Amino acid sequence: MTVPHRLLLVLLVGAVGVLGYLWVNPYFFMPAESLYERGLVAKEAGMGTDVLNRVAIEEAARYFELALDKGYHSRDVFQNLYWCYAYSHDGPAVEAALSRGLTRYPIDQEFWCRRAGARLKRKDFALALADFNNGLRLSAKYAYLSDAFYGRGAAKYMLGQKQEAEKDRTHAQTLSGDSLRTYEDYCQLFN
Repeated sequence: MTVPHRLLLVLLVGAVGVLGYLWVNPYFFMPAESLYERGLVAKEAGMGTDVLNRVAIEEAARYFELALDKGYHSRDVFQNLYWCYAYSHDGPAVEAALSRGLTRYPIDQEFWCRRAGARLKRKDFALALADFNNGLRLSAKYAYLSDAFYGRGAAKYMLGQKQEAEKDRTHAQTLSGDSLRTYEDYCQLFN
């Protein structure tokens, strides 16, 4: 085989490799912002009606993940990814999405408290308590402040800190103006 033939063979193999890669990754040339926008459309299709469309929600999550992989790190991407996984009931993915968001937005109170809630559901009470504490240190303006105090109290209750838990439940009741379940009742969800 002559040198020109070898060169042609190498170029041909390289071209086939590039085409193969593009076949496997059809969004290679698509900008990250466009992937995010496709995710929003899919999310609306999945959650925008009375009936959840699981396939559309999973598609939206895939678009949001691709946008993140391409470097689009808007807070909204992490928040929408969180909602997709939350509606899919994928606890580990919820926690992972919020953890990724916290690496970019470490003072985002909502991300701390939502991850704490995900960890509480997974029965990882010590990590949930740490996250609630981090979130509650940031600001008193969080829209779901009473939920955060109530959740932190549940984590404390499950860790045996029952008096401290009751203080959080009382504070949460004061903030919400509602009567909240006792932890003895509520924490049966975790047994």
